[in-house]
Amino acid sequence: MNQNQVLSRLSCKDINDYSFVKMLGTGSYSEVFQGKNKTNGEETAIKVIDKVFLAKQNKSHLIYLESNALMSINHPGVIKCYATYESNTKLYLSLELMNWGTFRDFIKGRQLTTREIQFYAAQLVIILEQVHKRGVVHRDVKPENLMMTQDKFIKLIDFGTILLFKGNEVTKEESDIKFCRKSSFCGTGEYLSPELLDQNCCGPQSDLWALGVIIYELFTGKTPFQSDVEYIMFQNISDKEPNYDLIKDQTAIDFIQMLLTKDASTRLTEAIENDCDYSILKQHPFLSNVNFETLWLEQKESQEQPKFDRKNVLRAKTTLVNDGVSLILSGIVDKHSGVLMFGQYTPRTMQLIQKHFSQELFYYNPYKKKNHQIELINAKCKLGNDGDFVITSNNKKYFFKQREHPATQWVALINNAISYNKQFQQ
Repeated sequence: MNQNQVLSRLSCKDINDYSFVKMLGTGSYSEVFQGKNKTNGEETAIKVIDKVFLAKQNKSHLIYLESNALMSINHPGVIKCYATYESNTKLYLSLELMNWGTFRDFIKGRQLTTREIQFYAAQLVIILEQVHKRGVVHRDVKPENLMMTQDKFIKLIDFGTILLFKGNEVTKEESDIKFCRKSSFCGTGEYLSPELLDQNCCGPQSDLWALGVIIYELFTGKTPFQSDVEYIMFQNISDKEPNYDLIKDQTAIDFIQMLLTKDASTRLTEAIENDCDYSILKQHPFLSNVNFETLWLEQKESQEQPKFDRKNVLRAKTTLVNDGVSLILSGIVDKHSGVLMFGQYTPRTMQLIQKHFSQELFYYNPYKKKNHQIELINAKCKLGNDGDFVITSNNKKYFFKQREHPATQWVALINNAISYNKQFQQ
């Protein structure tokens, strides 16, 4: 979404500037509608919070908690709140409209690959880190509260039952569990943590527990403490260890076990006390293939879908070679852009050149008119299947498909260049 679209939503001065198109969902004290800006037709989700109901339940403090939290968290993995409007009886939140279903819809009947699970686990780690760093406990992390974006990313929604915390201090609320039995917070109860069930207390550890439950479910198709009888399920959460027989990846098991530690006081406590720095999760072997620094940057790149202009690409073939160098191989390849399995291949001009004491590899993006070099020092190049090849350089992987020249030719020449450059390093 660009800046102009955001400003168009903020241009609404009153809730009456919107028309309510249809209802999207209901909660114990709120309703969500699809709204449309009467002036320019821009669509938004409008959450209507019943202030009177919350006051009767002695929950007036929840009225502004959600909007304040969303306004403070500016991250692509969290639903955006554009503006708030208020009447004597209602609070209206203008929220980002998500039209691509929930994560529950996405995973239903689908067996994700380990790579896909890593992709979503990594997103959730960052999302929870960002939420917790702002002193917010979500308390209702589950697939139904994760919305899909057009390019298969996820966004955390429904901050209606959040708690605030400081440091490692958790909050106890005597009546809150009973209150939430009627809301989406408890739901089936499969994502509730032991401390929430046994001690009625909740901290960031509870959200991390829910993360462990979700990852287990992505591998096995069911939650780890599942039972048709709610009482038995709650007993399982408190006392029983999960069965990991269906998970073949030992690093995944170790990752989940960290998150499903029964004792909240030992569940990633050091990371939480260290300003909720979840490096221990991001650096875990299970997520070793994920580049956390570029994860959401790749989302932005994957949204670009330029048309293939062969003349534009061919024109670029002469832009990479300067005086004093000789050309080893030049041709059009398809480069993978975007995130993991959800990206796309778009054409690039690739050239391998010979300088005085080195061989260098470049590719040119004709749509952005940018030239990129792939460092061949300590690099690796491997042949894949069906014309694919991958280059690993500086802990980053570049995925290509053959177009003008065979992948075998590119791989052989690039590996020769790597060996050639090593001779001059010694």
